[in-house]
Amino acid sequence: MNTQESLFNAVVDDLVEHSYSIQINKAPIEICKKLLEQAVNNNNLFKAASVGRNNLQIEDKTIRSDKTKWITGQSQTEKDWLSWCEDLKNHLNRSLYLGLNNFECHFSIYEPGDFYQKHVDAFKGKSNRKVSMVLYLNENWQPEHEGQLVMYPEGKPALKLDPTFASFVVFLSEDIPHEVLASQHDRYAIACWFRID
Repeated sequence: MNTQESLFNAVVDDLVEHSYSIQINKAPIEICKKLLEQAVNNNNLFKAASVGRNNLQIEDKTIRSDKTKWITGQSQTEKDWLSWCEDLKNHLNRSLYLGLNNFECHFSIYEPGDFYQKHVDAFKGKSNRKVSMVLYLNENWQPEHEGQLVMYPEGKPALKLDPTFASFVVFLSEDIPHEVLASQHDRYAIACWFRID
């Protein structure tokens, strides 16, 4: 069994047991380095994030204040990342019979003071988002930088996750409310949603 397959099996086992999986420094390092470089070099292309879907999207800085840029495969780095996500999607389908047939990803940057209030990525039975993933791209992250992801699994204590480099979290979109605490330092991440269209 190769390293990637072992990692994906660990994600599946965690999803079955907990509805989430936290993997510290387990994402492909070289891809993460290139993604961070691309994000930093292109952060002038990031736009204020919105909330809501389709025609109901609005900017509301009282809910979230980060900036985003969609990943569409325009660079080799983006293609490599999307290929890794495709492998994960296929593994989730083989292991959990989820029927996922699409996914979307975007970069996000939280500048000092930026946050995202508590929310869920999908309302039960109302959305095509089934599995969410967040990858962190922050080298040398320090406790005083704050900006943690806080997850609220039902019936369990809240979990805080520092956005450290090459770490990622996967969770069931309908089941895990979460928020991003105000960051005190530029904080780079990629959010991804695996969907049933």
